[in-house]
Amino acid sequence: MRPSLLLVASLVLAAPALAEPPLNAGDPPQAPAGSGASSAVDNLQSTLASLNLMTNAIGPAEADSKTRIAQMQAYLAQANLTDAFKSFTPVAYLKPLTFDQAYQAALQQQQLHPIQPGSMSDDLSTLANEVQATTTMVQTAWNRLNANLATVDAMTQFLAKSGKMNDYLTWAPSYQEAQKKAQAEQLAASRAAAENQAQDQEVARNQAQRQLQLR
Repeated sequence: MRPSLLLVASLVLAAPALAEPPLNAGDPPQAPAGSGASSAVDNLQSTLASLNLMTNAIGPAEADSKTRIAQMQAYLAQANLTDAFKSFTPVAYLKPLTFDQAYQAALQQQQLHPIQPGSMSDDLSTLANEVQATTTMVQTAWNRLNANLATVDAMTQFLAKSGKMNDYLTWAPSYQEAQKKAQAEQLAASRAAAENQAQDQEVARNQAQRQLQLR
């Protein structure tokens, strides 16, 4: 089930006063330690589940931020403001959470509403490798999301300080409609191409079968 974007809000805006100390760069996060091999497996499964929560929350937020950036860039281009924005210095109002702090927020969510291991491995070595690989993937995605959100914030500040926000908000709906129309046309063209290809393949198969029957 796709999680609510409330988790994204908690990851982006949660207070940084967290129980776990920051990790060294490159180290995978860890769930609270237990005892014995069984507890080690449980801890790694909890860590992996928390990382998966982050992945599921980051994905839609990153896609939304990319859409917003593309829209704002299109407005700046048509308004001849691209160069002016490049020289603009935004104010950093909020310090984004680090990956470690965001992970701790996801871990707290996982502990409040535990996700069953399901198809997770119960092999310690396999789980450790999965946690390491997933950590790298999620950390990269988290950094991309933070960079995108910073860009959205900078563009928003620029539009506000330039007195262009109302004009942008008036322009945006027509841009969005044009994008939807272009996407629908592209989808229709792709479907038509796929249908034509399927028909060509069917014709080729029928011809091959007739040639075999004539032998």
